[in-house]
Amino acid sequence: MPIFFFDLDRNGDMQADDDGQDLPIAASAHREAVLALAEIAAEEIPRDGSLDISIAVRDDADRLLFRTRFVFEPGCDPLSAVK
Repeated sequence: MPIFFFDLDRNGDMQADDDGQDLPIAASAHREAVLALAEIAAEEIPRDGSLDISIAVRDDADRLLFRTRFVFEPGCDPLSAVK
């Protein structure tokens, strides 16, 4: 079974995946990356500030297969804008 590596970049803080996961096909790795990205975003969005996270998926030959990314810009406080 192929091994896929999921490297996480959270606001420029890169965390390389040295262990990887055994998954049957690249489509399974893509689904795992998207689900992980959604979970991380759900936990991180309530905090103050911008959020830019991505997950890069590599194969066991260290080739980049794809990257999935989420960017959140909170904008201004709507209550302070109304005066």
